[in-house]
Amino acid sequence: MTDEELFKATSEFQANLDVVKRLTKDLKDHQKHMNDVAREMQALKLAAPENRPAPKSPQLDAALSKAKAMSAEFGNASKEAKLAWEEVEEIASAGLENAMGEDMTEECLVEAAEHCLALEELDRFINYELATEGGISNA
Repeated sequence: MTDEELFKATSEFQANLDVVKRLTKDLKDHQKHMNDVAREMQALKLAAPENRPAPKSPQLDAALSKAKAMSAEFGNASKEAKLAWEEVEEIASAGLENAMGEDMTEECLVEAAEHCLALEELDRFINYELATEGGISNA
């Protein structure tokens, strides 16, 4: 390899290394912001929504009466009764944000925060490995 080729290769390598350094800094900045947000989310304690009975629904009452009538007339396992009970279920669940009746927001936020902290630990490990003489081993 000539000196000119070596210089060109070294210059390209340095340019690529500069790009990696810039991208790593950008990643660290974004990660720091994500971690700050994650810690804030962990500190939040959301109030559970108030449980209250569902408002009366004439449509639901009518579907319920129809389903009971179909079950009595054709039997619980009949196609007619099953369809009528499915209609009751559809009406009853319409408009519900969460069919389980639980607010999952807090749990999701805490999980997101934990994942961000795990990414931060991974980043520390990678930076440590890159700082050592051998770099990250491929073993």
